[in-house]
Amino acid sequence: SAGEAPVEVTQISASGVKSFCAMSELCPETYTKIGEECFMFSDAIGNWTLAEKHCNLQGDTLAVPSDVEAFLDYIKSWNHSHSYYFIGGRRDSVGQWRWHGGNGNVISDSHWTSGHLYSTSSKSNCTTVNTGDECFMFSDKKRNWTMAQEDCKLRGDILAVPTDLQSFLAYIKRYSPAQTYYFIGGKRDSAGEWKWHDEHGSVISNKYWATGHPYDEPDPTESKCTLVGHEEDGMVKWVCSYTYKYICQRSVNQECYSIPILITLIILLLFLIVGLSVYMFVVRKRLKSSLVSDLSPKSVVRHDSENSLYGKL
Repeated sequence: SAGEAPVEVTQISASGVKSFCAMSELCPETYTKIGEECFMFSDAIGNWTLAEKHCNLQGDTLAVPSDVEAFLDYIKSWNHSHSYYFIGGRRDSVGQWRWHGGNGNVISDSHWTSGHLYSTSSKSNCTTVNTGDECFMFSDKKRNWTMAQEDCKLRGDILAVPTDLQSFLAYIKRYSPAQTYYFIGGKRDSAGEWKWHDEHGSVISNKYWATGHPYDEPDPTESKCTLVGHEEDGMVKWVCSYTYKYICQRSVNQECYSIPILITLIILLLFLIVGLSVYMFVVRKRLKSSLVSDLSPKSVVRHDSENSLYGKL
């Protein structure tokens, strides 16, 4: 996640800066070194073309790893399964799979996952790699724990209750901004027991607390909630009434649309409704005019033979 205010965690684009890494042994702060190259996992959501443009605007390319095996091993080490990232491979107009943004090399068939053979006839024309079971939204707003929970509900989400907590904390440690903390969905109840606030209400394991934050505390009745942050090696217990940023979560069974995309869809729907209304109004008006015209009295010319200039014989 780059910058102070990340928007989405489970994104679908990734970018690499090979030229930078060729000149230095270190990667920029927001990049991860894999093999001899630096990669930045983007917080932007979009299709493959938009992902490529997003990377180009930053002076990067959509990821074309030199060591694909090491790159895939790194992705797999996150131990996730359902979220996907676009990288720089695409099938061209003649059906050949190539890397874009580099020298256009043909993609080897040795790295395709099961069910996605190189010669696939699938309609999918771009390459993806996976990394997660849930969709998360990192809010840049600050709320107390209760208000954060309400904000997530308004989005149709819950305050984050990650299934794979170990991988989630590893992601926070690696990608969240320095000195930034986020509320997630754990809270101590009135009996002093730490539980996740979701439909299950399961007890929180004591193995993921940060150093200095043991499961049991001297005053278990004080209202405290769970925080996560870049500097910590686990979850932190903190006062629920304090304000921090927060993380919302939704299931992969739901669409992980970002707010801008939803707004765009709503605007398009409104335009469609307005356009249909105008069209129906014009049609009704023309139909009414046509009916009035058909029913109006027509002028009648009467031929009176008696008054005719010719008279009667």
